[in-house]
Amino acid sequence: MRPTMKLLLILFALLIQACLGTDRQRNPEAIYAFVETHINQREHDIRRYDPPPPPELRDSVGHNGRMKPDSVLYRLKPLRIYINPIVNYDSIIPGGAGIALGDLPFVEESQNFQLRLDPNRFLKKEGVLLLSTEQDVFFSMDKGLLVDEGYGGFVSFQNLYCSRDGQKAYFEFSIFKGSLNAATYAVNGEKQKDGTWEFKSQLLSIS
Repeated sequence: MRPTMKLLLILFALLIQACLGTDRQRNPEAIYAFVETHINQREHDIRRYDPPPPPELRDSVGHNGRMKPDSVLYRLKPLRIYINPIVNYDSIIPGGAGIALGDLPFVEESQNFQLRLDPNRFLKKEGVLLLSTEQDVFFSMDKGLLVDEGYGGFVSFQNLYCSRDGQKAYFEFSIFKGSLNAATYAVNGEKQKDGTWEFKSQLLSIS
């Protein structure tokens, strides 16, 4: 093989490897896994439990209250959770609340583009409706939905960064249930050997 041809093949292989690495850095796989394990769950529906909700529910981590009888649960409307399909990026370097850029060696550079989630990747479950709705559309809707029995909140994601091998991810997760009931978290995810994801989150802001 001629040296020139060999050099071209090496450069082509390096280019393909770089493109694959970039694709993995923009892959929202971690977000889909987070939706399934932390959002697409009937256990997070406060209507299933006797009021008042315990303090831990305010941070969306669960509910230790007594579950209502089946006769009540069967009559509940599906829980409706609206999900913004657009992952936005801002000009602020990820950080705050103890999460610094130095703790995320796989975050190599800021990304100034928008990433769109595929609504078909949201699994359908009995009793839960995940509705893909862009932010401007959601906030232009009738505010009466905020007090509707089935309303479960509006969820959005920002600043997704992934390692080149696709095994680690960082993103910010926000949930809006009302003007005085909203929170934003920083989330670190790591893919396990069995293919599942493990997440650790830290509260960034609450209102």
